[in-house]
Amino acid sequence: MSLVLVVQAKRISNVVNNSKLRIMTKQIKKRLEYLREELRQERISYGELAELQSLAEHIDKSDVELLEAAGVPENN
Repeated sequence: MSLVLVVQAKRISNVVNNSKLRIMTKQIKKRLEYLREELRQERISYGELAELQSLAEHIDKSDVELLEAAGVPENN
């Protein structure tokens, strides 16, 4: 394979990976909003709380409501 084809393949791979990452990020944000609503309606399950904890790294640092429910200590 020529160097040009390798570089083009790498660029295409990066575009595909970036697209997948954006889709995953949107799905995570959507799921966090679902979990927020379950929390507010006081019907969040233990499994959903565990899921929220697993998504803690994706919660905005200023989102006290979700961070607290996820068990993230203050000032982290």
